[in-house]
Amino acid sequence: MALRVVCGAALAAIAMFFWGAFYWVFLGNVLAVDITLPTADQVAITESLKPTLIQSGVYWIPSPVEGEDRDDDPNSPWIVRHREGPVAHIFYQTQGLDPMSNSTLVLGFLHTLACALFVGGLLAVLKTSLCCYRARWGFVIGLGVLVGIWGELRQVIWMYHSFRYELFNACYDISSWMIGGAILAAIVKVPKPKMDVTALTV
Repeated sequence: MALRVVCGAALAAIAMFFWGAFYWVFLGNVLAVDITLPTADQVAITESLKPTLIQSGVYWIPSPVEGEDRDDDPNSPWIVRHREGPVAHIFYQTQGLDPMSNSTLVLGFLHTLACALFVGGLLAVLKTSLCCYRARWGFVIGLGVLVGIWGELRQVIWMYHSFRYELFNACYDISSWMIGGAILAAIVKVPKPKMDVTALTV
């Protein structure tokens, strides 16, 4: 069974990896879920951030400042600014990065493989409960739906992210595990017992 899990996870990870490339490069551009600014505007925003955001990390703007703002005061300056807008959630990296480096691709594949191994392991543990291909595939799809709804759509509620963008992310999660699950469900299964030929002989 361990060999089935490893082989199934490897094949699933390869399929999911290539599906991700198609999904984000092709469908992402076609559906235009991101808002792309003109180059001049991008440069202007970047330059305006450099003097202020000197540390890599995640920034909430506006956010309460200790000693200046209170969470329990509806008239606190940061709450007023929050109501008036704009509101920003910035993931900031001070150092430049290669957007498609080999190390990024390798880490991305290893991340997919690790997740596929985990799901394959779950199928192996539940082998007696998931009696057929449809049950195994449905189980993996269910995990994908949970990941998509929990991991992506909650960002719309708590982080004010675009619903359209996070829905696109959730659909990627679900579709990826539909593909990976189809492969895992076919491989990670209890093999049928071999027929005892000697028992048929008289």
